[in-house]
Amino acid sequence: MLAALVWLLSTCMLEAAPEASRLSGLSSGDSGKGIPHSLAQAATSLHAAKLDANEIMMYVSNNGAFARNEGDTLGYFNGLFYPSGSDTPLVYSAGLWLSATVNGSLRVAMAEYASEFAPGPFGGDNVADSSMFRVRRISTADTLDPSADWISWPSEWGAPIDEEGEPLLTGEQSLFAIFNDSDSTRHRVRGGSTKPLGAEVKVYAFEYARSGLLDQVVWLKYVIVNRSPDDWHDFIAGVWADPDIGVSADDMGGSDSSRSLVFCYSLEGDGDLPAGFVPAVGLQLLDSPSLASTGRASSSANVLFNYFRSQSAKMTRDISLGLATDGTEYVDPITGAPTRYRYGGDPRSGKGWLDTNGKGDRAIVLSSGPTEVPSGDSCCLVVAVLAASGGSNVEALDSLFDLADGTRDYFELGSAGLDVIDDQRRGCVRSVEFSPREQTWMQGMDWGGSAFDGGIGWAGELWGSSFSREDCADVTFEFHPRDGQKAYRFAAADDAFEFTGYVRVTFECKRAADSARLAVLFVDNDGNGVWAPRSDTSAQADMLLVTGSAYSDEPLDSYANLSLPNDALSADLMYAVSLDVRPSYERTNIREGQTLSIKVSSGDDKPHVSSVDFSDTPVGLRGSESVSIRNLYMSSKSLSVATSNPDEFRVSTKALRLAKGDTACIEIIYEPLDTGFDSASLVIEISDFNMPAIVLPVIGRAVAWPLDGDFVPNGTLDLYDVTSLIRYLYGLPGVPPAGVRIDLDSSGEIDLADAVVLINRIFLGF
Repeated sequence: MLAALVWLLSTCMLEAAPEASRLSGLSSGDSGKGIPHSLAQAATSLHAAKLDANEIMMYVSNNGAFARNEGDTLGYFNGLFYPSGSDTPLVYSAGLWLSATVNGSLRVAMAEYASEFAPGPFGGDNVADSSMFRVRRISTADTLDPSADWISWPSEWGAPIDEEGEPLLTGEQSLFAIFNDSDSTRHRVRGGSTKPLGAEVKVYAFEYARSGLLDQVVWLKYVIVNRSPDDWHDFIAGVWADPDIGVSADDMGGSDSSRSLVFCYSLEGDGDLPAGFVPAVGLQLLDSPSLASTGRASSSANVLFNYFRSQSAKMTRDISLGLATDGTEYVDPITGAPTRYRYGGDPRSGKGWLDTNGKGDRAIVLSSGPTEVPSGDSCCLVVAVLAASGGSNVEALDSLFDLADGTRDYFELGSAGLDVIDDQRRGCVRSVEFSPREQTWMQGMDWGGSAFDGGIGWAGELWGSSFSREDCADVTFEFHPRDGQKAYRFAAADDAFEFTGYVRVTFECKRAADSARLAVLFVDNDGNGVWAPRSDTSAQADMLLVTGSAYSDEPLDSYANLSLPNDALSADLMYAVSLDVRPSYERTNIREGQTLSIKVSSGDDKPHVSSVDFSDTPVGLRGSESVSIRNLYMSSKSLSVATSNPDEFRVSTKALRLAKGDTACIEIIYEPLDTGFDSASLVIEISDFNMPAIVLPVIGRAVAWPLDGDFVPNGTLDLYDVTSLIRYLYGLPGVPPAGVRIDLDSSGEIDLADAVVLINRIFLGF
């Protein structure tokens, strides 16, 4: 897929000018000599192949036409059906339009209901078998059992190949064809009929079938080469289509310049459509010769009606420029401003300039340019053919516009539109660390935060804050069971929480950068006047609110006069913290020297994450790391998040939707089942595209619980453990860490006999 996207997104390489021997007979002026067409005359074998891997069935021909059944194999020429396999046509015919000024004269090459292009490459000798210029079609089946088209894939004519020299298969089905306009006898279409441009065109078309948004798109990439000895001035490349949605005589059209989109939809009640099925079809330019200079793939869009056909080359040129058929400029009747996008309003809302000509047949044109293409140079045109539906016109167009946004996103970024970042965005909780890890007695009580089981997050997400995310800083809670700082207590009063006193809590909250204490508020949900994490599942947790202000031994009026949540927007709140005592633990597990650190993104170091690596984590405990996912796409994206080893690595968020430019934190929780190394992949899938965008390695090392008797859990038995055990026996401060067995003689009691056993183990090894 990567090779395919690189080829699709790459700027067309400039091709060398044709050799002099291949230019014999080419005119540098308009003397009437024309361009030799010996090869084109031989290449009379018109051929079309269909793409039908996804929800659209569409024909592509080797004469510049698409969405047209040139072989009339169905009894009619309709060449695009949606859904695939149905008898619901959306397009009767479509094709490529090219025009330029050559030596002061207008030249046109167009595929309409008839074509001025001939199969095959430009120049060369006669060939005995013109079927060699047929459309080649390859699919996923060819990777197991190569077809004749796979084997004869014409890379010598520019058919794309992968790194190994094999045919490039993009999506589930791909087509390639080559054609040219050098045969002057073919330039007889009413809207053309000029001298040839000397154009050679290669078209690569493909479909994805991934049960996602891309299943409603056909992609067309044209590489257009100026094979003539003359420069093309004011060159325009575009596509024309005659949509026939069900009954052709009740269609409507419009355009959207911001999306480089022209579209057609059917009026509701079309008898040729299934009940409740209202489709819409669109053409979208994604890349074009003028994109670099204008910043927009298309430069104009036109909508024509009542079975209109261009009557002259000048009219074709005017239509391609987004002008009226008489060459005058359109004026938007709503804004009074000139425009090159006819009917550029929004028919969903009824606002703007809309097609109000009544039901009828419509033709649509989408063009890029003008630009310059010197002799021997090439340029690219990438077109997406879109189909969508709904129960009404509004629903169908909603789906079509969303599809256009997603198609543009995928074209520009592929599946790489999500960035996994660590320290890119401030204010997003990146990680929460408890030290010592084996003494972790707490877990988060999920109130919707971004980390620690949802128990810790930006305070502004709770009630609001005068602080922005960028104002947040790393903080550390240092636990002191008997002597901490004071906090502002807020208790329930009517519909708000009011300040009720300045009370001591069992921690100090410090800014990590300079160890300065910070003011903390706590919401006393259980009403007992004491901050404590929740240990009873029937009770609410007391919420801590960390501010950005320095701590004071005396309460400050700015906080004492707050009413929460009413005044939260005027307070400098950084974090909201809601803690829960882990099962089988008690509040008495709070011990001197324990810390809880909240780290946020800093914007400097380690901007991108290549893997998630957990340090040693005891079996039965959990490790937690977070990464941030940023949406680089132009539109919102729905994501699913999972790990390949959910028994030991799980994620706090399984599904989310990110707006353009937004960032979300994903917490990965490691809970090892046994000692040793563990690994998994963090898989983030874009639901719109139904394909993984990120597969991030996750590794961890599980270690055993501390040794029996390792009262001070440092991995060894020493006199510190003996001292701590004796202090514990005599009621002095010190609580054994959970999971560490200290009844060493298995007597059922913890007494001095256990201290003797411990001393023996330290000094005698038993």
